[in-house]
Amino acid sequence: MASKFELTIDRDADCAYFYFSGAKTVSTRSMNDEINVDIDAKGNIVGLELLTISAEVPIESLTAEFNLSDFQLSELKKALASR
Repeated sequence: MASKFELTIDRDADCAYFYFSGAKTVSTRSMNDEINVDIDAKGNIVGLELLTISAEVPIESLTAEFNLSDFQLSELKKALASR
């Protein structure tokens, strides 16, 4: 999976989206009431949607279920810490 990371935040709507890939989303899985994970045809993570900016992201569950590169994981952790 290519290393990519982009973050968009909409403070008015209190939501954020983390882009991990430019691949097409074929399904979305809800991790909980505040977090959705978009998945491509190969089962890789395309993006992570926080329906509440302050939502707690279960990093261990996320990395156990999806193949994130070290770069993507590092960028995600930095972005979460700076919210």
